[in-house]
Amino acid sequence: MSLLEKNIQALLSGVNEPLGNKLLNFIQNKTCSRFNIDENLNIYDKTHNVFMYENLEEELNFFYQSILEKTPRYPFVCIYGIGNALLIKNLA
Repeated sequence: MSLLEKNIQALLSGVNEPLGNKLLNFIQNKTCSRFNIDENLNIYDKTHNVFMYENLEEELNFFYQSILEKTPRYPFVCIYGIGNALLIKNLA
């Protein structure tokens, strides 16, 4: 049993059953009803009908210049929240 499966079982045992059911359903169906990814790896929010980035290349450059260029000696950078695969790939 994987760590994810153990955590879901713990949630289902009474810790947070609704969340456990949602996670289990999400994993089994492998679909997300709110977000979609376009051909440029930009995340689209179906609920609000908006892309995560208006200009993806500009956003990536801004993130790189505002954070990574100012922190070259840090061994790692923590990114919180929803992220784009292209952003993570460009940071590596």
